[in-house]
Amino acid sequence: MTRAQVTLSFYDGDGRLVLQTVETVELGQTVSLDVPAGELPATVRKRLRATVLVEALPGGLIPCIMPSLEVVNADTGKTSLFYPGAMIGE
Repeated sequence: MTRAQVTLSFYDGDGRLVLQTVETVELGQTVSLDVPAGELPATVRKRLRATVLVEALPGGLIPCIMPSLEVVNADTGKTSLFYPGAMIGE
């Protein structure tokens, strides 16, 4: 099965990298990054930008990845915000 390497990054409102992870995902599967609010600096909670970078496969093909962002209320377990991103890849 084909695997893609993705880099998930979070930046604060001033463009500083706050958190980053590199994951390998099987095509057709999902990968997630759980970030408890307590792990983020207090100044970040108002402004946070997420990015997804997809590495090219051998031959230069960028696999299709559909990113999304979900904010979950830790107290209730309910989604507070869901943002579907634009498809990445060919």
